[in-house]
Amino acid sequence: ATSAVGSATAKTINITSAGYYYFDGGIWQRFALGSGYTGSGSITLNGSSFERAALTGDITSGANSNTTTISDNAVTSAKILDGS
Repeated sequence: ATSAVGSATAKTINITSAGYYYFDGGIWQRFALGSGYTGSGSITLNGSSFERAALTGDITSGANSNTTTISDNAVTSAKILDGS
């Protein structure tokens, strides 16, 4: 929102000032301050860019690469739960 709503309704009662809001299905809610992403073990925030760590195991990929490799015999019926 660029400003508070002029005539609030039940759905817009929380829009009291300029800022970022999301609709939760019933009412517009303001995003909490300080709720930004700080990173995790596999995804880091570098400035304004997200960087993904390398994948290891049966499926591998280099850091920040969109190319993945699946090891031979990585996907077998023994590794797939098929309900039988």
